[in-house]
Amino acid sequence: MLESSLVLLTVLSMVLFIFDMGRLLVMEQVITERVRTTARKAAVNSWTGDQIKNYLVYNSVTAPSGNSANAPGLLGLTPSQVSYSTQGTSGQSDYRVVVSVQNVPALTMIPVMNNTYTLPTISIALSAQSMGATN
Repeated sequence: MLESSLVLLTVLSMVLFIFDMGRLLVMEQVITERVRTTARKAAVNSWTGDQIKNYLVYNSVTAPSGNSANAPGLLGLTPSQVSYSTQGTSGQSDYRVVVSVQNVPALTMIPVMNNTYTLPTISIALSAQSMGATN
């Protein structure tokens, strides 16, 4: 009986660990895909930095009405966690749009490892293909 309870506890702990780590990986992948989509849209459209941040966080180029500037959006992201920059010369073939997300907290639910961790910085750089096109 004692052996069964120890084995069951170990197996359940491993299953919970696998589910929790899988949830964290899915969370990171969702954010990565969102950054990639935002960088692609920013490369094709002539968006400002605020429009890019709003699109990544709220899925709209404008912040929701009635919310503060840092209202949480997708997976708790805020516009202050998003950075935008360009590289190269506008209108040239070396022009790139860089969108990054940093300092994203990830909470684990494993009893022994219950803590908040910070996901690594996610950064995507894409070449601007539109050369000034608008929506």
